This record gives sequence, structure tokens and C-alpha cells, in this order.
Amino acid sequence: MTEVSDLQKRRAENIIWNAAKRHGFTPDFKAYDADARADLYWNTIIGAVRRHYDYPKIEAVFRAFLSEEDADVYEGLLWLGLENAVFEKERGERPVLELLRREYAARYLAQLVTDTDLPFYDTMAAAHYRRALGEENRLDPYSEKLLDELEFSPEMSTDEITARAKELFERWFQIRLKEKEAEKKKRRIPFGIRKGKTAKGRYRKFGIGFADHPSNLYGGARVGLQDADERRLSSLSGQELRSFMEAKYGKSAFSKRETAELERSVCTGNHSSCHILITRGEKGSAKIQIGFEALQREREAKQIAANRRFYTDHIAERRTAI
Repeated sequence: MTEVSDLQKRRAENIIWNAAKRHGFTPDFKAYDADARADLYWNTIIGAVRRHYDYPKIEAVFRAFLSEEDADVYEGLLWLGLENAVFEKERGERPVLELLRREYAARYLAQLVTDTDLPFYDTMAAAHYRRALGEENRLDPYSEKLLDELEFSPEMSTDEITARAKELFERWFQIRLKEKEAEKKKRRIPFGIRKGKTAKGRYRKFGIGFADHPSNLYGGARVGLQDADERRLSSLSGQELRSFMEAKYGKSAFSKRETAELERSVCTGNHSSCHILITRGEKGSAKIQIGFEALQREREAKQIAANRRFYTDHIAERRTAI
């Protein structure tokens, strides 16, 4: 697997945040293509799931898979179901999403070596993407029924989706247990499902590339703290929030009038509810109190160090240019 660059990591996060229409959380699932580039289509879907659903309830279903041998299979199938629902919710607002979906579906099908004897997830995913392209899904009646149940409709609420997912996967878990017993006796795998080693590391195969699962997989401590921090900050009034930020990061370099004019010009569209604070880099007097701020300080310190290294390494060029 190609190493993911910091640029592509940031791009994946920005795509997710844009689709979620909110920032201040660390995505617990990011998608990349085979060349380790942030996947525009799937990261948009991941962000849209956070926008349209009560995500902690969705996380609870994902966490229930973690102890299962086929966790990656169940995880991938659930994302297919969620993709089916949020695509329909988003396509009106994002017309380009339909083209992106068709392109992704075509690429996914093109990378399959054969249509026969595929691992179970690939069989279901291939059928799902063929449906997206208006093609025949090539499934047996049993698998087609499973796909019908899995592809959630856009009208379903979070509770309806989680209830359907729990019932569906609990039933499927039992089927898989019976299959595994049969495998031991017959030394072959029925229904075209091949047993494979389940990946437990940070990077896992996903679609045409792979997914990045940080250490806070599905609602770990950092995500939980940041969600709490975001709720805390969003409860403040505009003036209270500005005072809070200035106490942490320093006084604004611009007057209130200048700041208001700047916000009117750049805080538009998805960012219409945002505010801007530009300081001269002088630290405020308040201490770090919340996880989100600690993360920002950590990123800031790393970026400052990187900037200074770059300046020092190229100091002759800088001075010549000056």
C-alpha cells in the first residue's frame, strides 16, 4: 500500500467536513484510492452520513462488528447500505454526485479480475454498483434478497436504519456461523464465500482502494471529546465565542468593522454560520481546557516547526530573493 501523504489526509478530512457541513471532529473513517489519493466520492458519502443521521447511533452498529471474524465484510456492507440512502438524499443538492457514483461504480467493476468465485463482499458490492449503472446484478435469489434489505432507502430515519442493520446482521451472523461449521466438515466454502484473514490494522481494503481507521476507531476517546467540545462551543453566543477564542489564541489583528467586512466576503455558503479570528500569533492568557483545542495546538506546533525547518533549509534562497 502506498503511504498516504499529509496533503491527501487533509484533503480527505476537508471533503468529509464539507459534506457533513460541520468541522471540529476527527473522521473515524476516510477513503483513499489505490494510489493513496483521497477518494472524492466516498469521502463525500462518509461526510453526508454524519450530516443526515445521528452518527453515534450508526457508530454503535459499527462497533458491534469489531469482535467478529468477518468484521471487515459487515463493515463494508453497512457502508454500501448507507451509501444507497445518502446518495439519494444528496443528489438533488449535489448534481455531480451522480456522475461521481457512476465513475466509481465503473472503476470498481473494472478492477475485478473475474465475476466468479469472488469473496462475498466483492460479490455484493459488484451487484450494488451494477444496479447503480442500471446493469443486471447477476446475483442468486438469496443474495439478491439480502442486497434488497441492505440498500437502505433515503426515507429511513437513523433509528429505522440501525434497527434494520441490527436485525439483518444478527440474522446473517447466524447464517455465517452455520456456514463455518459446514466449512470445517466439508473443507470448502459454500455460497461462493472465501474465508480470508480479517484486517485489524489502521489501513484496510475498501472498495477500489483502502480505508484509514485511526486509533480512535468508531467513537474513540478523541472523537467523543471533540463532539462534546463542539457542542460546548456551539452553545455560546457570537460574542462569548469570540471572547473565548481571543482568550485562547490572542486578540484579533483587525477591528470589529474590518472583521465584519471580511466575514461578509468569505463566510458564505456552507460557511455562512462561521466567524473569523486572525491574530498576530500572540498566545492568550487562558489555559488549554478541551480536547479540540489541544489537538489544534498540537497541529499548530507541528506546522510551526515544519515552517521553520523549511525556512532554515532554504535560507540562502530566501535572502537572495529578498
